[in-house]
Amino acid sequence: MTEVLVEYENVNGKDASVWAARACGRPLKEKWEAWIEFIPLSAGQFPVRTPRETTQRDRESAVEWATGITPTYLEGALERARERPIAIATEVAPPLFETPAPLIRKVIVAGPKPDAILDPYAVFAQGEDLLIDQLAALDPQHLRDIVRAYEIASPETALVASRAELTAHILAAVRERRRG
Repeated sequence: MTEVLVEYENVNGKDASVWAARACGRPLKEKWEAWIEFIPLSAGQFPVRTPRETTQRDRESAVEWATGITPTYLEGALERARERPIAIATEVAPPLFETPAPLIRKVIVAGPKPDAILDPYAVFAQGEDLLIDQLAALDPQHLRDIVRAYEIASPETALVASRAELTAHILAAVRERRRG
């Protein structure tokens, strides 16, 4: 059973991005392994994690390791995590379009705002995990409708963004409103 061992103060990336950091761990063959997760608090980023940072004899030792991590260590871990290749999707999604893009410079998406299947701000007020679970259950078109209905990103961005990017835009917007 994976769990959060310790939550840290926010970490700043070299590019001025801001990240929530936490050490996570799980049992691994009579021992515990631990890593660090970074959740973006800046728009346009995706959650990242480090590879295994330590293996400890038990949960208590893993928590002890996690409580000794310094801000400098977290900054280095963030850079290591961001440099690693990230697999965004584990499923093979069908093509979004039937034809290549037209030979024009700008796409203007016209028409009324779509109806969103859920209000991400209201769901977020009930808990971030609940929002993440509900977004994961939606198909990309419903995510696009939410992004467009709540003006989270431009219509052009909503049209071409992947499922993971749409989810990241929604999460960034609700987190930003919470901070503001």
